[in-house]
Amino acid sequence: MTPEIRARAFDAFFTTKTRGLGTGLGLSLVRNVVVSTGGQIDVETAPGKGTEIVLTFPAVMNHDHNSGGGGSEPQATVYLLDRRAASMAAHILESDGWHVTRTEEPTPPASAHPYQAIWVTEPCQRALKPAKAFAKNKGHAIVAVGQPSPRAPWTKLGAIFVENPRDFDALRDAIGRAIANVTGARR
Repeated sequence: MTPEIRARAFDAFFTTKTRGLGTGLGLSLVRNVVVSTGGQIDVETAPGKGTEIVLTFPAVMNHDHNSGGGGSEPQATVYLLDRRAASMAAHILESDGWHVTRTEEPTPPASAHPYQAIWVTEPCQRALKPAKAFAKNKGHAIVAVGQPSPRAPWTKLGAIFVENPRDFDALRDAIGRAIANVTGARR
């Protein structure tokens, strides 16, 4: 892999294959499974020499499957009237390891949640009051999908805008920025 391809190899929907021959989800899904189990994934590559992907999993020390983890995975809520855009947003987040809830009402993830949270929402008047409360929490981000009216209050909240809900690349990039903002990770 070239350095450019290596940098994007785990991005959801990134592929070097001809359109229709690959979805670009393989390595993204593998990475999420490995990381969700506490493992690591490393790539050793050199252009023209091949690529080796090394998966390392932790040893299981006890078989007591106590599911009382308290929902430590990052939380996201998607409130979009455009069902296609809502599905895309949910899939992008889920493929990056986020627990996603889709709602029919403008309700962000619980603001008292101690973990990272992202709200992908219509920037409508009904969502503005809950957005103001949600934005007060550190480690939380808002992705506003659609034309906000008025825009100024959403800008003050630090919303990341996607004006066209059918622009998949813009939606993926905005959600990537939101994830980077709340996790501190480089994207």
